Amino acid sequence: MKMKKIAVLVFSMLFAGVGFANAAADWTFNLESTDNLSWDLTFVAGDEGNIINFYFMDFQYDIQEVAYTAYTPNYTLYGDLPPLGSVANEDEGYITNVSGAALGLGNGYNAAADEVVDLGTITFSEISSIADGLADVNFWLESNDFGVKIDDILYAGNAEMEYVVNQEGNAQVAPVPVPAAVWLMGSGLIGLMGVRRRKIG
Repeated sequence: MKMKKIAVLVFSMLFAGVGFANAAADWTFNLESTDNLSWDLTFVAGDEGNIINFYFMDFQYDIQEVAYTAYTPNYTLYGDLPPLGSVANEDEGYITNVSGAALGLGNGYNAAADEVVDLGTITFSEISSIADGLADVNFWLESNDFGVKIDDILYAGNAEMEYVVNQEGNAQVAPVPVPAAVWLMGSGLIGLMGVRRRKIG
């Protein structure tokens, strides 16, 4: 009886891991710029497509190199995902309340496989043209208000998302993948169960 309970627990853990990995897939949020002054915020769907339920994002920028000018949401973006952050809040070095949600008009926007969804543009004026190799504007994952919901799964900032790219003109974040340790632990427990059964037999 005890072995059956352990088996159920192990398989539950493994299937939960599979579900999370599939849900995370390979979607990303990107910030890209060719001049370090106009930054396009986009969502890039995974190879099976995704539903953008909502996003609430904060950003940080290098105050020694650029000065914030404005955030312009994509007002033409699909009727079921109106932009909420048309007036972003700015504090020296940080931009908050860049957001969009379904607002009861559906579950969100259905992005096709590999679709690039334009969410808006953040613009700056130049203070200094120092090229240090790092993105002058970046996602502020450490913010307590940073969170996105994709495919009905909530991802909260630094806890469940990570930087993929952080270089001049390009910043990118994606969901944190399931650690390999989870799979190793699961397969190890299954092996131990097999050994125990042979001993009992």
